[in-house]
Amino acid sequence: GRPKTLPLRETIDCYIDHRRTVIRRRTEHLLHEARRAAHRLEGLIFAVCDIDEVIELIRSSRTREEAITRLRERRFQIAADHAYAPQIPSILIDRGSDGGVSLSKLQAEAIGAMRLIQLVGLEIEKLTSEYGALLEKISGYEAILAEESRVLQIIRDDCLSMRATFGADRQTTIEDVED
Repeated sequence: GRPKTLPLRETIDCYIDHRRTVIRRRTEHLLHEARRAAHRLEGLIFAVCDIDEVIELIRSSRTREEAITRLRERRFQIAADHAYAPQIPSILIDRGSDGGVSLSKLQAEAIGAMRLIQLVGLEIEKLTSEYGALLEKISGYEAILAEESRVLQIIRDDCLSMRATFGADRQTTIEDVED
């Protein structure tokens, strides 16, 4: 909590500890955001796979809030023999096998905010590819948080990048001198 003079080794250790903290916090934030986006996409994929019922449910509702409530009460399930099943990640098909999945408020609001044209069948390809990319990012973020060696590799890569960016002309030189 107070300023003090440190030897070079302790200064480097402090810098590495700081970078560890920054990388972990950044990765946790990115993981949270990716999980949230994947969760939203799951709801949209369920809606596109059962589009006729979703449209009927929304049309028969009197208010937006009622439509969202009814979407949340409905249980969604993607059958293994569904026309879109080959394109959909198996994790979503397996998830609904126990009687269906209820949508969260975030998912129901995302469906309510979509334009009707976005719910057409060709949109499923875009949704599933985006969902697959998010799943890859999520597994990458989890791997970074699980292994300290990955965090250290990121720190090492950042240092090498700084060296390449700023070159040798801006490097600090350390010399032994007499007082």
